Amino acid sequence: MAADRSIPKKRQTAITGRSPWWSPVLSTLRQNLVRQRRRGPMSTDRPAYNKLKNEFLTETRNHKRAAWKCFAGDLNENPWGKAFSWAKRGNSCNSMPSTLSGADGSQTTNCRETADLVFSTFVPPDPHGEIPEAHGPIQYKDELSPDIIKNAIWKMRTNSAPGSDGITAGIIRKAWMPLRDIITNLFQNCLSPTAGYHERIRNVIHELPGRSGGNKTP
Repeated sequence: MAADRSIPKKRQTAITGRSPWWSPVLSTLRQNLVRQRRRGPMSTDRPAYNKLKNEFLTETRNHKRAAWKCFAGDLNENPWGKAFSWAKRGNSCNSMPSTLSGADGSQTTNCRETADLVFSTFVPPDPHGEIPEAHGPIQYKDELSPDIIKNAIWKMRTNSAPGSDGITAGIIRKAWMPLRDIITNLFQNCLSPTAGYHERIRNVIHELPGRSGGNKTP
């Protein structure tokens, strides 16, 4: 009793966008259900809680069913009523951005134009800023030595395969001496924007020991 008088109760606030099937009856039933749950452990009076819960769920289903019948049945009396308006415009939650007017009075026609207009309005270009120059792929012009490639391969785990062919770093280590020049050229070609190096990669893979002629890796 003292707690009810000293603790202020929650005030009802206006809720926008409430479902059309909601009613004050459902609000009262939900408040009763929440009060029953807050009184303490539900195990002490579980049947009372279940009764309120079932009553709330039953009334919710009935209200939804009645609202749907009213919404869809309106077509029989007024074919241009709520159902037609919803089918024409869709629901109120439209994710498409609305059209905007530019400085010249023109209207945007799609999402890209709307986004460009918003970006140019809130983030105007800097007249004193430098315009970056467009460039193509950055070319790697430095020559690779076998020692650099060897250090990179020796940093890999022996059971890891850098490619989908299954050739592990351990196999490449064992075949390093006879293939170091081929592997170095392969790395150099991969870093250069030269077209057609994939075919050379395939040839190098087939020439590795143990991959052709049944010879095992030394």
